Amino acid sequence: QQRKLQKLLNEVELGDEKPSQLWRRMKDLCQQQMTDETLKTLWFQRLPVPVQSVLAASSESLASLPQLADKVHDVTTRPNSGVVAPVAASRTLTTVSELEKMNELLQSLTVRIEKLEAGQRRGRSNIRRANTPSKTGFCRFHDAFGDAAYKCESPCTYPKNSIPDHN
Repeated sequence: QQRKLQKLLNEVELGDEKPSQLWRRMKDLCQQQMTDETLKTLWFQRLPVPVQSVLAASSESLASLPQLADKVHDVTTRPNSGVVAPVAASRTLTTVSELEKMNELLQSLTVRIEKLEAGQRRGRSNIRRANTPSKTGFCRFHDAFGDAAYKCESPCTYPKNSIPDHN
């Protein structure tokens, strides 16, 4: 008797069995030397966590729990179980959301680049064209640098139109 109880407490595991088979084996080993509630607690401890969670929330009688445990175990241990799908779906949603954000950022950057390129094509330079006379009649060099100008372009009406030979 003692050996059977020791085996029940320390060695019995679910392994490849169904939960209902484990329940029957444990019940046989204890030979009514413990209450059904104590045996149920020991049995629960040997079940996979998803099965434990469902059974703990169940209001089924103790007699029908092993069959319910079998059904839950079958569903949660399948390779393509639906239990995995919500995790994959949430990751997919996160990935889609991240891709949408990246797409918006890419579009924003594309618009900014196009604006910069359009500005360069128009040549937004503050320097006047060489053959556009200023309102003063001076060339662009005298208009910008006055007496310090090293160059001069005609027509230029700058009074000191004697440029030193720095050309």
